[in-house]
Amino acid sequence: MNRMFFIALALFALMAGLMPAQVIAPASAMDHAQHQACIKECHKCGEVCKKAITYSKKKGGELANAKHINALEDCASACRISEDYMTRNSDLMKKTCALCEEVCRKCAESCDTFKDDAQMKACAEECRKCADSCKKMQES
Repeated sequence: MNRMFFIALALFALMAGLMPAQVIAPASAMDHAQHQACIKECHKCGEVCKKAITYSKKKGGELANAKHINALEDCASACRISEDYMTRNSDLMKKTCALCEEVCRKCAESCDTFKDDAQMKACAEECRKCADSCKKMQES
């Protein structure tokens, strides 16, 4: 399901009086901006990792080794879960952000082993951006 579905569902529940407004919105404008930025970073990182999986499998060799592919798959999965929890403003979103931060950093390390590959370099950079954003979410 996509993000718009969850947003529409939350708005419906809010209007129907099924949930209080404070569940939808973070406490402050600063929190809200960080929240939205982290959702976008997780989405972007997940997409970059999915493309990197396809690319790595197609290129073969060391790029297709199981440990590297698992790091990419873990990252794409953690980003998707974290994005979902933040979109729903789940009480557990800071915990998923902590996991996402850790997984993104491990994925960046894996991608960094392919120093001469531009796509892996771009993936590592995006993973670090997402990890930094998730760290900020945990602190907010």
